Amino acid sequence: MTRKFKAEGMKEKKIYLLFTDTGTLFTKLIKLYTKKPFNHVSLSFDHQLTETEKAV
Repeated sequence: MTRKFKAEGMKEKKIYLLFTDTGTLFTKLIKLYTKKPFNHVSLSFDHQLTETEKAV
């Protein structure tokens, strides 16, 4: 998924969202409760996803 944003006077940037299932016991419990396939998201400004910021 790609979102574009542009602040006044700034050049356009893209944010890449990488949704994953980490497979740990804790995240398996989260999946049982939420019934969602993915339980973790990483944010990146790099289209190759080599540098990410993690958010739970």
